[in-house]
Amino acid sequence: MLWLNGTHIGDAGLMHIKKLPRLRYLILWDTQVTDAGLIHLKEMSQLETLEFYGTKVTAVGVTELQRALPKCEMGLADGRSTAR
Repeated sequence: MLWLNGTHIGDAGLMHIKKLPRLRYLILWDTQVTDAGLIHLKEMSQLETLEFYGTKVTAVGVTELQRALPKCEMGLADGRSTAR
């Protein structure tokens, strides 16, 4: 599990997170992550939970990522979550 709440991590930082093959839960509350950075997460099929509250990620970006990671539950910026 990796919590990055309130950090300055942005899109480029996600490039390093994809190198964590055992990561199951990634929490990105109140970060600088945008839809552009989600490309770095698309190959992380082991992820079970992703949360994007307080980020610049949009519902469109999350929907696209959900297609790449259909087994991952994602918490959206508006408080909704996707079902696994």
